[in-house]
Amino acid sequence: MGYDAIIIGGGLAGLTAASLLAKRQLKVAVIENGYNPGGSCGVFKRGSVTFDNGAAMLYGFGPSGFNAHRFVFNCLEEPIDVIQHDYLYTVVFNGHRIPFWLDVNKFADELCKVFPSEAGLDDGSVLDRKKDRSL
Repeated sequence: MGYDAIIIGGGLAGLTAASLLAKRQLKVAVIENGYNPGGSCGVFKRGSVTFDNGAAMLYGFGPSGFNAHRFVFNCLEEPIDVIQHDYLYTVVFNGHRIPFWLDVNKFADELCKVFPSEAGLDDGSVLDRKKDRSL
């Protein structure tokens, strides 16, 4: 059985490369060491806690700027419906739940709740720029 390309690793880059080659009618094999494709983009559990690892958040589907993921789907001629959510994910720091919001002002407000002494600093941090910027 012959292949035009053998991709070592079924992570995001390997699966992307294999998809783009297969779209061009090449016969491709993907060799993956793990039991699931996706490489370091995944989750694992320790006790009752679930951890995201690797590329847990993927950006690049927006209407402007360099959109690597949109580029790949366009090359594959695959439609994709993207539903934008305001709430991205949450981290827990010293017992405080910190929601990560798409809106940088909302996110900065959450940080101010956990780090109130940082709210008024004039050092160029996200907390200072919250009134001037959005994602």
